[in-house]
Amino acid sequence: MAVRYVSYQLGQNARRPYRKHDGDAGWDLFVSRPCEIPPGETVDVHTDVRIDMPVNLYARITGRSSSLRVHGLLVNEGIIDNGYTGELFVCVHNMGDEPFHVERGMRLAQVLFHQIEDVRWSEVDEIGPSSDGRGDAGFGSTGR
Repeated sequence: MAVRYVSYQLGQNARRPYRKHDGDAGWDLFVSRPCEIPPGETVDVHTDVRIDMPVNLYARITGRSSSLRVHGLLVNEGIIDNGYTGELFVCVHNMGDEPFHVERGMRLAQVLFHQIEDVRWSEVDEIGPSSDGRGDAGFGSTGR
């Protein structure tokens, strides 16, 4: 497996993203500034981490399982294009009935890195049947 390097810069109170095991898919992001999320509201939470990825990578920010299951916080997934070098924010929605106080150092989200495929579009006059026979059958078409 080829190693890819992602450059990073830490702002005040920031911590480098953390991965406990070599085989873990995501790197935990740490909250760098405390904040409060009112019930039913969405807030961008600071990490004060900036990254610079190689041109063949993009990043995806998603929640940790404990964010929703333990804290009632839904992390809205975000795509980070490789040209973006600003701060990584975590967009968090409070699903609960009470305000949630986010503490500095909490791990609510993780960042995952993905390879960018070189895709080209080719316009055609007609789309033929699919290889699996599904065609244009949508939701629920494979049965229960």
